[in-house]
Amino acid sequence: MSDKGSKKTLGIMGGMGAMAGASFYRRLVESTPAENDQEHIRAVLYCNPGVPDRTEAILGRGEDPYPALLDSARILEGAGSELIVMACVSAHYYIDSLRRDIETDILSALEETAEAIKEDCPDGCRLGLMATTGTLRSNLFQPLLDGYHILTLPDDLQESLVMGAIYGELKAGRITAGREKAVEALDILRDMGAEAVIIGCSELPLVIDRRSAGIPVFDTMEILIRKAVSLCSG
Repeated sequence: MSDKGSKKTLGIMGGMGAMAGASFYRRLVESTPAENDQEHIRAVLYCNPGVPDRTEAILGRGEDPYPALLDSARILEGAGSELIVMACVSAHYYIDSLRRDIETDILSALEETAEAIKEDCPDGCRLGLMATTGTLRSNLFQPLLDGYHILTLPDDLQESLVMGAIYGELKAGRITAGREKAVEALDILRDMGAEAVIIGCSELPLVIDRRSAGIPVFDTMEILIRKAVSLCSG
């Protein structure tokens, strides 16, 4: 393990939703190769549940979340963070603006996931994408995965199953009901011909078990965590 001086302090923008931020930090700890307290990385978790809904804003129906996102990033920067991550995929819609407006580097879950897919599936494959409607409508993943065929659910199933799982159940803490809807959505994507699936929402990993998915799973938060651990551990 590297010495203390070579480690970086990680800043985590959480609270979108609350369980996603808490789960992100727990998974960060579990993913760090450490034998004792001192070998874990330094981290600052700032949870701001008051950030306006990202999907509603992207769809033109809600308040702009950017001022709150920028405030969160600056709080983490002021607290000594040397690398920042966002425990919310939809918030990556604003990552270019954040990168312009703060000095601290922001690691992108989208960019890291695309790199992982290209490494594991270099010849392209049919990718199912489970994400919020805001993420889908803004085409956040597509420019990074040129040459890959991305499958999404029909609009009615996207709203009833994926958005139903995220907004109807998981944000309210109803894990069992959220799992049922998310698993059904994944099963339909697999039946549509998906050879792998991208879990493109920070809350869906709460209920998707990659071991029973039946196809390879690219969990954006897991991929982001692995990269953050690598960069911050020295």
